[in-house]
Parts: sequence; C-alpha cells; structure tokens
Amino acid sequence: MKPGEGQDWRLLRIFLTYWVEDNDVTNQAWRFRTYLHTDNQNMFLVSFGNEYILLASAYDPTGTGSLKLPENSEHRFNYFWGSFRSDPGRKLNTIIELFTGEYYNGKGISFSGETGYRVQPYGSLSMDYNVSRIVLPRPYATTNLLLIGPRLDVTFSRKIFLSTLFQYNNQIDNININARIQWRYKPVSDLYLVYTDNYFASTLVEKNRAVVFKLTYWLNV
Repeated sequence: MKPGEGQDWRLLRIFLTYWVEDNDVTNQAWRFRTYLHTDNQNMFLVSFGNEYILLASAYDPTGTGSLKLPENSEHRFNYFWGSFRSDPGRKLNTIIELFTGEYYNGKGISFSGETGYRVQPYGSLSMDYNVSRIVLPRPYATTNLLLIGPRLDVTFSRKIFLSTLFQYNNQIDNININARIQWRYKPVSDLYLVYTDNYFASTLVEKNRAVVFKLTYWLNV
C-alpha cells in the first residue's frame, strides 16, 4: 500500500538496556517499527526486534511447569511482530497480531487478536483469542497454548450495566466465568455485584467461587 493523501507513515526505533548494581547487562532490546495510518482510520504495524536476556533465576518460557532454563544462562533472539487494527469507531472492529521468530533457546509463533461488534445503545459482543506454539530443543518442552475469551456487555439503561466474560486457558488448565452488574445510583457513584467462578478445564472440577459487593461514593467537597 503506497502512502497518499490522508495516510500517515511513522518510523520508530527503540533501544533499551537494563543493568544490575555491578554494571552487568541483564536485559537489552532494540526494536524497529513502522506504522501506517490510513485515511479510513485503519492502522498497520510491522516490527523487527532483537532481545538479550540474562536470567536472574531458572525460568520456564512455556509456563507449563516443565524443565526450566538454568539461572545465569544468556539468551539472544530475533523476532517479527505485525498487527492490523481497524477503525475503533466502526460497529464491527478487529485487532489481529502475529508474532514469529526465535524465542529464548527455541522458536515461537503466536496469532492473537480481538473482534467486536457494537449494537448502539444496547451493548457489545467481543472475542479475544491467542493461539501460540513454543518449540524448545530437548530436554526442554514444546507446547501449544490456547486462550479464548468471549465477552458480552449490555446496557439496560443509563444507570444499569451488565458485563459477562467467559475465558478458557489451557496453559493453566482453567475455565473462568465472571459476571458484573453495575448500578450508577449517582454521578461517579456506583454499586457493583460481581460473581466469579473457576474450574479445571480438563475435569470441570470447581477451583473457587466468589460473590463480591463493591460500593463507591463521590464526595464533592
């Protein structure tokens, strides 16, 4: 896509370095990014990066409780990240992101995003998702990660709102259900009733359940 009237190209280069007290470098990163904003408010982003990490403690990049990379091990890797964001003012809007490249001592690829649809003035329905694959050399782990989270927001009136979230995460073997009712009884003053429930995804055995009340009141003094 060539830049034209109403379109905006932006280039950005970021360089970050972190040290510990004895001046040893613990983290270092550089990223080269280019943005394109189109005249219809869509945005494209492309980023190339390189990172160096000195692990202060043993770490499992897969987050699955598998064999950890050793403490004080050094890792430098290159990656690509791209994203597309549609006009947030439209009824149907989406964000799509892609990450691929080296990851610690292995490789990784991730596809994620969010798609939503608004029905004014009644509410909105959206879906968050993340599908990732991390491949590390043996004896370290290789894993597939999946996160899905549909969300429903409903406006019953100018004072009463409902927000409901369902989330499945195979990395921590969890299904979460969260529902919140909000009553705005005065300006900047709200009463919340929140219900949350967590289950093991593999067995549907309940982990925990809670009901929470929260009251806020604005003192105009």
